[in-house]
Amino acid sequence: MTRFLLSASAAALVAALPHAAQAQAELELDEITVFANQTPTEIDRSGATVDVITEDELEAAGDIRLSDFLNRRAGVSVFSNGPVGARTNLAIRGLPGRYVEVRIDGIDVSDPSSPAADTDFGRLNTSNIQRIEILKGSQSALFGSSAVAGVINITTKRATEPGTTAEVALEYGSYDTFRGAASVSTLTDRAELSFGISRVQSDGFSAAEENDGNTEADGHESTRLTFSGAVQATETLRLGLSGFYEDSLTDTDASGGVGGDSDIPESDVESWGLRAFAELTTGAVDHSFAISTFRIDRAETTSFGTSESEGERLTAAYRGTTELNARTTLSFGADYTEESFDGSAEGDRDIIGVFGEALFAPNDQTDIAVSLRGDEYSDFGSFVSGRLAVAYRPSDQLVLRGTLANGFRAPTLFDINSPSFGNPDLDPETSWGAELGAEYLLAGGGRIGATLFYTEITDLIGFDPTTFQSIQVAGTSVSQGIELSAAVPVTDQVELFGNFTYTDAEDGNGDRFVRVPETDLVVGATADLTDRFSATATVQSVTGLQDRAFGTGLFDLDDYILANVNVSYAVTDSVEAYLRVENLFDEEYQTVSGFGTSDRAFYAGLRASF
Repeated sequence: MTRFLLSASAAALVAALPHAAQAQAELELDEITVFANQTPTEIDRSGATVDVITEDELEAAGDIRLSDFLNRRAGVSVFSNGPVGARTNLAIRGLPGRYVEVRIDGIDVSDPSSPAADTDFGRLNTSNIQRIEILKGSQSALFGSSAVAGVINITTKRATEPGTTAEVALEYGSYDTFRGAASVSTLTDRAELSFGISRVQSDGFSAAEENDGNTEADGHESTRLTFSGAVQATETLRLGLSGFYEDSLTDTDASGGVGGDSDIPESDVESWGLRAFAELTTGAVDHSFAISTFRIDRAETTSFGTSESEGERLTAAYRGTTELNARTTLSFGADYTEESFDGSAEGDRDIIGVFGEALFAPNDQTDIAVSLRGDEYSDFGSFVSGRLAVAYRPSDQLVLRGTLANGFRAPTLFDINSPSFGNPDLDPETSWGAELGAEYLLAGGGRIGATLFYTEITDLIGFDPTTFQSIQVAGTSVSQGIELSAAVPVTDQVELFGNFTYTDAEDGNGDRFVRVPETDLVVGATADLTDRFSATATVQSVTGLQDRAFGTGLFDLDDYILANVNVSYAVTDSVEAYLRVENLFDEEYQTVSGFGTSDRAFYAGLRASF
């Protein structure tokens, strides 16, 4: 397997280099990644792989659900239990959401009350998002337990130039789906302030597969409010506050397949988060203080009645940063977290973390990051994680990257405390991972990249269907593979892009990880057809999906091909109209056995800025 991956990577790079060598001008990446290290770093100086998504890319694709957009990124796969609002999970490099930390404006939004303590992407839409960073690979040395596969950081919309800007967007389409969004942002020399609101309503389709005779549509409605602000209080002190509130109601089907239809199940979820920070410079040290809180309340109604649960998290953090010399930066700090949940069971824990990181540039071509973190859990003990990340630039066009890290994932509060399914004797999962990648920059702004990845997990926490308890899975679980990506300008008006991911993920018993594609290929193009018309088209091919059914074990899901097209027209300099077609070829497919996906769907909308 390793030989195959190395050969494939080498072949891809050898094929790419002759074309890339046509670049004549010096090309530099000056874009900043905020999450690849403890301090902001230029992306070409990061040893870890970072995928940055801009607001323009989100608008060009047009997806309502954020998960649908992310599903087309290299190394990311998504599986959902139905239409907009339905339970949706995300995996990075074969490892599902419980291994991925998700933050919105710096607030950890993973759900302490859910069995896996992960993030449900079903309610997240693309409105009022300015930027997303997907940091891949083991990041426990930076972020602790939940970051074995990576971190997704979402930044909401805010002003990018002095003055005040307002934006409005309206959309209507198939399944009587309506989406509306508005934002207003202002920026001055010393302060910034932004507000946003978005609303999604849809009659939806049956969450349980329609082709199995399920006809009752499962609708969804949600409202989300966001805000952020900051002020330069003095020459050395910056203060800020951000937060969000979301309320959603979703019809669900408790099971998929024949007879899964029901007009009773529904999920009523309310969540909110708040974060305050202070950045202070004193002499040679830059200090950052932050406190954040997150709460989620859920009411699940079925034919057996209504069950309620709530989860809370409070985090306080400090980080100091200083330049020891022109080539060495040191960061250090600590954080304290309280987590709790209450519902059919209850539990709580305290977590104390301390960390340090050294960024060292021995020469102009090389950057080295050494990160170390220790975590102490009140309910089971401590763990120390580390990461070594190296970026090497032998030329102005080529960046070579490599990381080696260990990590851990703590049992969730549900794993330990549930009287029906929990197991108080569980140990943390332990892991180590590595990646090796290269990226070549083309003339005109294009790029070609390849990355090998490998993650190994011992003491994986699973579920025993015979005892209905959380257990440790014997043996070693492994997820390994390769990511290839490219973006190539063909002309000043046309750019081709694409990515390919091969993932080989198996647990300690040799069984494939469920709902993780073996191959995932995306190809697409963006084009300015005229001065006013532009279009984006994508085609995605997914193969090798498997799922598991109670009593029958693993089985294959059908391969599928999806095509989406979004065409926009600039009515004026500040108003844009668009038409989007999803699942252009009306493909019948499933990402979770027995649960439905959208037929061919049409959406039309307007965007305006003032």
